Amino acid sequence: MKLSNGQRPIQILVAIGHNDLRASLVVMLATQANREVVGQAANGPAALAAAQACPPDVVVLDMRLPDAVGPRLIRHIHLLAPAARVILLTPEDGPEYGELAARWGAAAHLSWDRVDQALLRHI
Repeated sequence: MKLSNGQRPIQILVAIGHNDLRASLVVMLATQANREVVGQAANGPAALAAAQACPPDVVVLDMRLPDAVGPRLIRHIHLLAPAARVILLTPEDGPEYGELAARWGAAAHLSWDRVDQALLRHI
């Protein structure tokens, strides 16, 4: 898909284990003109398969994604999509989560209660 200015939208993979939360986030992102959700995943293996099928620009990743070990999953995502920015969703906001996200190789972290507009600014 190309935008009217000839550029392609930011391609996003949403990897969140909770079906309703993932669906809500996909709907929110789909309303943005310059963003395109190119993959969805409910667990670690599905996230890797989606990243391989269509390497995203951004991965929105639940730190509690089922069947996944956070740092290992992020490393594998970066092998499949080296330029992808991983935004790690955490249960709370705090410096310890920022440090954890950085150690894991994520570009940023957001707590679940700040996902709405804050996420749009990070993408």
